Amino acid sequence: MAIVGKGKIARWRQEALSPRFGEAENMNAAILTNTFEPTELAFLQRLFDEICAERGLAGGSLAANNLAAQMIQLYQQGVRDPRDLQVHLDPDAPLRT
Repeated sequence: MAIVGKGKIARWRQEALSPRFGEAENMNAAILTNTFEPTELAFLQRLFDEICAERGLAGGSLAANNLAAQMIQLYQQGVRDPRDLQVHLDPDAPLRT
């Protein structure tokens, strides 16, 4: 049984986790790091506040927390247009399969 050195493991892990074929150049750096720019946070906050007001949700309620989690998940998946986000978050919309 061969023992792999720490350096080899680190290089393998970096290669396994890094985007292939130049994808990194085409992706927003915030997506790669799971961080948000201030403009992105402001956009998400405005949309969150609008949807909460439309639905009559209190800011700290379970429903509002679930909404925020869904918004962040969709945003990280690349849904960036406010109308697209609202469609995906519409509780009355038919299930997408």
